[in-house]
Amino acid sequence: MESSGAAVAPYTGLTEAHLGVDGDCKRVVVADALTERIAGLRGRTELDPYDGMLFVFAGPTTSAFTMSGVSAPLDIGFYDGDGRPVSHERMEPCDKAEAECPLYEADGPFEYALETEAGQLTSGALTNCPS
Repeated sequence: MESSGAAVAPYTGLTEAHLGVDGDCKRVVVADALTERIAGLRGRTELDPYDGMLFVFAGPTTSAFTMSGVSAPLDIGFYDGDGRPVSHERMEPCDKAEAECPLYEADGPFEYALETEAGQLTSGALTNCPS
C-alpha cells in the first residue's frame, strides 16, 4: 500500500492510499484510527472520488462490522497482515440502531478490511499497485 497523503473532500481529515487488488490499482481512503474505523462510511451516500475505504488495524483482530447508517450495499474483504484474503462478503444497509443491525465478521483474524461498492471487490490479495 502506497500512502498518497491527505484525502480530498468529502473525506478531509483522513489519508488516501493506492493499493493493488488482483493487480488492479485502487484509490482508497484510509481509516486507521479507532474513531475513523467506527465512523467508517456511515452517513455517506457514495464513495467518490475513491474506490473504497481501507480499515487498518495495529495487529490481528476479530472486530465485527455493521451497516448501521450506511445507505447502499457494500462488499467487504478481510485480509491478513501480508494482504492475503481471509474472507469476503456482501453487507446490506441497515436503517436501525447499531445494536439492532447484523454483524459482519471475518472467518478468522485479520489486519485489513476493504469496503467497496457492491460488486466492485474481487477475491485476490492486497498488493502494491503495479508500476
